[in-house]
Amino acid sequence: MIQCPKCGAMNPDGFRNCKECYHPFGLELALREVGPPLGPPPTPQYAPGGPPMHSEPVAGKSMQVLSVRPVRKALTAVWIALAVLIVVTVFAVAWFLTHRSGGSGSYLQGVFDNMDGLAGWEADVRVDSSDYPADMLSLYLGNSWKGALVFQAPDRFSIVADSLQTRDSYGLRIIEGTLYEWDSYSRAWRNMGPASEEQQVANPIWDPAFTDELSLSEEDEMQDVDGRMCKVLSFDRDVTFTEESMLGEYEMVYHYQGSIYVDNATDLLVSIDYIIEIPGMGRSHYRYDFHSLGTQTSVEVPPGVLAPTSGG
Repeated sequence: MIQCPKCGAMNPDGFRNCKECYHPFGLELALREVGPPLGPPPTPQYAPGGPPMHSEPVAGKSMQVLSVRPVRKALTAVWIALAVLIVVTVFAVAWFLTHRSGGSGSYLQGVFDNMDGLAGWEADVRVDSSDYPADMLSLYLGNSWKGALVFQAPDRFSIVADSLQTRDSYGLRIIEGTLYEWDSYSRAWRNMGPASEEQQVANPIWDPAFTDELSLSEEDEMQDVDGRMCKVLSFDRDVTFTEESMLGEYEMVYHYQGSIYVDNATDLLVSIDYIIEIPGMGRSHYRYDFHSLGTQTSVEVPPGVLAPTSGG
């Protein structure tokens, strides 16, 4: 049994902390491994007017000095135990933080996988951008727009969008890695060749920023969204991406802030609501509301599609 030196409670062998007051036993265990507590060094006996008795010099040191060595050995063990305790504590805290963060990211990846495994679903989309838009569709449509995202399979989805400021409209279909775009001027679909990574993340559940870059925290309380009780995963942090231009590569900082709402009963997406801000340049507010989950959908190659444009 181990008796707590702080509160006196008896604890079974092997306990690292007192079960009553949580006092750590690391130092006491280290001392027990060294041996029983050492008494004070022997008091030297002096003869009147002479050197200490029984103090034959050994390498110039008296017996009094030599008797301190076991105490130093014990103190060394204590310091080692203390250092080990500190290291273990630091690693435990680091593991907890990374596990908690990684756990949320892994959970969200599982939610996205669940969405990918459905026979189909749809989402209503609205984007409100100001100044400098953070996505290609907003740049093309003049900042703000609304539309619909239709998912059939991970390699088959489409978006139709209408500008909230002009009469422009836009449509895309990505089918097996090929991009098809609706040209509102020629009123025709065009085969644009392989879709870029940026075009593919027009489907938000393919955006690696959510699972690879953002630290998510789950709110303590669930929230009712359209009659469905949802877990709320929040994020608020800067993400640095490497961009390319004619002048070469450069880094751009984006600030992500928002929440992802997941149906607690089914672990499927209900809504994604977030803001991307480019400090000093502009911001875009994105809202996806998911519905028709599991409904059979169809995203096919548009009829009469034109051949790829030159260089496209």
